[in-house]
Amino acid sequence: MVSVILFMLFGLFISIKNNQSIKNIASLMTSIGILGTFVGVTYGLILFDPNNIEQSVPKLLDGLKTAFVTSVIGLLINCILKIVSTFEKKV
Repeated sequence: MVSVILFMLFGLFISIKNNQSIKNIASLMTSIGILGTFVGVTYGLILFDPNNIEQSVPKLLDGLKTAFVTSVIGLLINCILKIVSTFEKKV
């Protein structure tokens, strides 16, 4: 999960060259966030064993944490880039 966050932040900083690249990377961050959501949910569900619910629930919750964290980070970076893009137009 940390590697996903670092990848998103790396993309943020190297992409701020012009307004078009800001828009492109903003869309990419949203897509990565959504992908992280599906990966996290899938991971949690794959490890879930309905025959052993007590030990499976923590694994499911770990997958859901990953899902929501990547979504929030992707959307947050998207919003930041859109704000940067708006200010760049005015300058």
